[in-house]
Amino acid sequence: MLSKGSIIFIVIFISLHFSFYSYGYGVERKKFDSLYTVGISKIRIDIRISDSCINKLNKIETLSFTQKAKLNYLKSKVHAQKVKNQPKGFVVQDDMVDPDSLLATGISYIEHGYASKGLEIIYNYIETNRNSIKDTLLDYLNIKIAEGLRMNLEYKKAVYILEEVLQSPKINSFNKSYAYNRLAAIYDVTPELSFQQRVDSVKKYSDLSISISKPHNFLYLLGLSQSELGSLYRLSSMNLDLSELYCTKAIQNFIEIKAYRNAMNTSIILSDIYIRRGELQKSTIPLYKVLDYLNVIGNEDMFMRVYLQLAKSHYLLKDYHNAYEFLSVGRLLEKLLFEFAMDEKISEMSAKYNLALKESEISKRENKIKLQRKDIRYLAAVLMITLTTLIISILYFSIKRKSLKQQHDLEILEKKNLQILFKAKNKELVQSLAHSIDKNNVLKTLKKEIAAGKSSNELTYIINSNIDTSHNWREILLNFQNLYPDFFSKLSVQHPNLTQNEIKLCALLILKLSTNEISEVLSVSSSAISKSRQRLRKRLNLDKEADLHTYLQKFI
Repeated sequence: MLSKGSIIFIVIFISLHFSFYSYGYGVERKKFDSLYTVGISKIRIDIRISDSCINKLNKIETLSFTQKAKLNYLKSKVHAQKVKNQPKGFVVQDDMVDPDSLLATGISYIEHGYASKGLEIIYNYIETNRNSIKDTLLDYLNIKIAEGLRMNLEYKKAVYILEEVLQSPKINSFNKSYAYNRLAAIYDVTPELSFQQRVDSVKKYSDLSISISKPHNFLYLLGLSQSELGSLYRLSSMNLDLSELYCTKAIQNFIEIKAYRNAMNTSIILSDIYIRRGELQKSTIPLYKVLDYLNVIGNEDMFMRVYLQLAKSHYLLKDYHNAYEFLSVGRLLEKLLFEFAMDEKISEMSAKYNLALKESEISKRENKIKLQRKDIRYLAAVLMITLTTLIISILYFSIKRKSLKQQHDLEILEKKNLQILFKAKNKELVQSLAHSIDKNNVLKTLKKEIAAGKSSNELTYIINSNIDTSHNWREILLNFQNLYPDFFSKLSVQHPNLTQNEIKLCALLILKLSTNEISEVLSVSSSAISKSRQRLRKRLNLDKEADLHTYLQKFI
């Protein structure tokens, strides 16, 4: 048994040791706070000083978890100041694609929560390589697209794509298990489903994924499904022990394949399980366990969630100092992520604006080319129409000219035929008149001989009766009307006061009969015919110089 003096000595020794330890810790804390404050204040002034502070802080071996949290914030702040256009340090969790490629960057964007940027890259890749991309890679990329759509709350589209992938005849085991797992994740957050429907769907598709992943040792997919089931049983409070078991196995699988982001996410779920069971001391253990595995750069979102969960755990443990420290760092990282998101949005809008300007310029050039091509086509069409019209016109006028020539030739032929017919009719009429003249001459001669001889008055009467001038004239008139159908009507219209004998004389004059021939036809003396011609001139109001026949020709 210790003496009273020994006990006093031990107490003094422990007190002095604790004093020296507290003094050393206090010095280290002051050094940390000084370097941290300088590092934060110099980020926008001289970032090299901030980098120097980070290097010095990394060399301090006895940093607490809250100090490490602050150091991680300082690193993130410096990094964000250096690079604001895109997050760095992304890691692809499988070997389906080349990690250094643009496609890997697109996949990493989705895995880090930047769904829209990742979707754009993957869509462009598929469109560019549609004819050469392998079916296995295409299925995998469609699963990633579904995940991006889930993040953008487009659940129906995501489910449709995954169902299409599962119906692919060449789907491999990895993609099939992955598709089932993502269906479970989507149904877990689909607002249209009832709670029980969500539970049933998540359990169904997670079990399907696990049944494929286990025999093939797909640890990443196995961890995802275990984490999904752990979260399900935690939220529904169906079985917290089973939830703890699933989360613990998931964390082990993720750490084994170095999927540290997923391990951190599942550790938050496991911490919440301990809080629900009232095991507050255990709630910080899984969080502290995974903090040192991952670099904060490019994973600020995950560190933020872990720090906020630690703040909750320490608050429930009534460790208000550490709760405040973790809460402060968590909120600072949240603000940094918001600023980064705004910078990304501004950069994206700027890029879209510049792209729109370029597209506008390209569109203007293309429209100009299209207009030029359109003008050329229009001119070609006009030229073609003009040429066609010209050809048609030439053909038309050629045919028309031939037709007119044929018509002219026909008219000439008809005119010649008419002239021949006219001459024949005229000749026939003249012959008829000549025959009538000869007949009358014979009868007149016979009359004279009989009168000179022994003929009686009765015989003379008979001969006179055979000199039938009226009958001969009717026959001549009929033939004349057939030959000149409009002559008498036109003449009557122009000179309505002409007598029948004057009209007869006009007709005989048209036939170009001499005075003696007319006298023979009409059985009158030549002197009578001459007088009749003179009277006719007066009737027609003709001068002495005017030719009577020429005047009468115009009525034919």
